[in-house]
Amino acid sequence: MKKLLVALVLMLGSLFVMIPTGLAGTDIPCCGNPVLAVNETTGKTIISGWYNDKKPTCQRGAHALIECSNCGGYYKKFVPKDTTAHDFPEGLPKDCTKGIYCANGCGTAKEGYTPQKNHAEVPQTCHHGKTCSNPGCKWESGSGSNKHTEADFLPATCELPKRCKEPTCPYTVGDPLGHKLKDTKCGQVRKCSRCQKPDPEGSKTKHKYQWKTTKEPTCGANGTDSYQCTKCGDVQKTRANTNKPDHTYKNNWTIQTYATCTKDGKKTRRCVKCSQGLQTEIIKASHSYTKVISDITKPSGQRVVIKECDKCGNRITNIYNNNVQ
Repeated sequence: MKKLLVALVLMLGSLFVMIPTGLAGTDIPCCGNPVLAVNETTGKTIISGWYNDKKPTCQRGAHALIECSNCGGYYKKFVPKDTTAHDFPEGLPKDCTKGIYCANGCGTAKEGYTPQKNHAEVPQTCHHGKTCSNPGCKWESGSGSNKHTEADFLPATCELPKRCKEPTCPYTVGDPLGHKLKDTKCGQVRKCSRCQKPDPEGSKTKHKYQWKTTKEPTCGANGTDSYQCTKCGDVQKTRANTNKPDHTYKNNWTIQTYATCTKDGKKTRRCVKCSQGLQTEIIKASHSYTKVISDITKPSGQRVVIKECDKCGNRITNIYNNNVQ
């Protein structure tokens, strides 16, 4: 009788196993009186996991782990294969002319994907044969030619030589162009005029100073010269520009003192641009002998002329011999 009870326990242990956390797949018998844990809404058995983490597929069944409501342990229940549980590869196929098939080997094609009738062929290059440009397609026919034409090259850049367009091809021609540096703002790192990258050596744009007239002088005031950067306008020092132009005078004399017969006079005029320039001239004193008092010619032929100044009345006598004074 005891042998019969032991055999019965061993048989039940093979059917019902409890799988504690961390011991999935280990056979440990539960209480022997499992009660199904059922979802009250759907009425379906609650599957807590899968034995050895294997779910049913389209090719095989699997053992579900179900909690025993009687003792809180787990027991196994075999679930037949699921003919809809296909395992399709992610992404696009490596050959666009073929379908996407289940990886489990059942031969089922993925719905919604239509293979291409033909490859979108890309011509042979130096490093590979004909290829296909359709997304995801890895098809290739033949091998590379190992030959290059001018159309196979990318132009040289500042840092790279003329090179084959094929990324895996190491073939190059000549040297890189090198950077063509141009000045930026004074004090900043210079940039390449081709690629706009800063100078790898970090050279900076320098000031370029020279004297420049920043305020023109006038006839009445000095100007200003500045020692200024021709690039950014920075000024280091200044100096007075004394190269004044000449004053501009017109015939606008003002009589300050009138001249008399015996005393000089004075007249002045100012620059019409700055009103500061002053020019002075002396009016010379002189008689105005325009009034003839007498004009007598003697028998000897001598001529005596007496004239009087019409300003002050002073008289002079002019004697002419043979009409020569």
